Amino acid sequence: IISIPAWVFLTLGNQTAGPTEVAKGNLARLHRPDSHWQGLEGAKLTVVEFADLECRSCANMEPVMERIRETYGQKIRYTLRHFPLTKIHANSWKAAEAAECAASQGKYWEAIKIFFSRQQELQVGALKRYASKIDLELESFNKCLDSGEMAERIRRDRDDGLELGVKGTPTFVVGQRPVTGQISYGQFSRMIDEAIDDATMLVIRPPLPLDPKVFSGVESVSAEKAVIAGSSTVVDLHEGFVTGEISEPQSSGPMDPGNLLEGAKSPDLDSAFSSFSRAFGACSEDLPPEPPSIDMEETYSLFLAGGTVLFLDVRDPGQFSSGHIRGAINLPATQVEARLGRLPKDHKIVVYGQSTSTGDPCAESRSTGRLLLENGFSENLVAVFADGYESWVRGGYPSEKGP
Repeated sequence: IISIPAWVFLTLGNQTAGPTEVAKGNLARLHRPDSHWQGLEGAKLTVVEFADLECRSCANMEPVMERIRETYGQKIRYTLRHFPLTKIHANSWKAAEAAECAASQGKYWEAIKIFFSRQQELQVGALKRYASKIDLELESFNKCLDSGEMAERIRRDRDDGLELGVKGTPTFVVGQRPVTGQISYGQFSRMIDEAIDDATMLVIRPPLPLDPKVFSGVESVSAEKAVIAGSSTVVDLHEGFVTGEISEPQSSGPMDPGNLLEGAKSPDLDSAFSSFSRAFGACSEDLPPEPPSIDMEETYSLFLAGGTVLFLDVRDPGQFSSGHIRGAINLPATQVEARLGRLPKDHKIVVYGQSTSTGDPCAESRSTGRLLLENGFSENLVAVFADGYESWVRGGYPSEKGP
């Protein structure tokens, strides 16, 4: 009931979850002086991610974040901090310690990358094996990991996240705007573009009483002042507000300095992240485990198993009738909870939906998978076909039409 409306909300345009700003008193908790970052230290925009190295949703977002870092380069400073969800991910805390031990040898980002790619095996022994793959000095690394000397740093990251109101991973803070869960590259890119525009305080229209020939554009602009082209007029800014009068007015009419800045920053909120909408795909200790995702190859192997596997199509009946995986049954996601008794608990169930362009094609599939797990279906017998029906058809795999 909660997941499906959340999915619809998040896939509409550039809407994202969460409040719009972070309390001024909590900004220091976002990015510590010794936090690990990529990009430009003095960039106009900082993007902070709170992540759990064992969270599948965090790993799913990594290709998006790699593309963001490549696209924006020196325009942003990107920071990844730790928020291990130890109640549901037993190895997440030690994996975070291992990343910090690698950081002491200058290999933080290499460790993050390999841990995300090997989430199924993040026990201490495996972490030590991975250390050799990224050319760490093993004796020092093993001593660091075994001693727990990085535990306090992980605890500080998690405490900062808790103080800010982080409840799930991945949680991103773009400038001062938080969003939790998986979002597409396009959505993330729009958030960054908007935040950069806010940071530069673009002056896009003058107050009407002023002479449009004089106030025709922006000569220079920064976070502190805007110089109006064609005049010596300077608008002083302080925390997003016009605090001084405009010098040398060019009109005898009344002036509204605030009107110069369309989209100027709002006051900082009095509290931290007051609440987070639970975006689709977030790992949280308040939610049941994520149903495992399977790729095209594994899905087809299960298809070949025949009657021992049930393919559950959770799209609406019209979509199902126009084409579906051969042999699948249709149970729309909105009706699953009411009809759980019709599904066999002793069969392998593969849930799938419609592919989309949102970066995650199976929101309704995952929400259905979670619902099954919540209602006693075995984690070993429920899987989500991550690529969706359109990908199945494009691949030339068996399909059929009809109700």
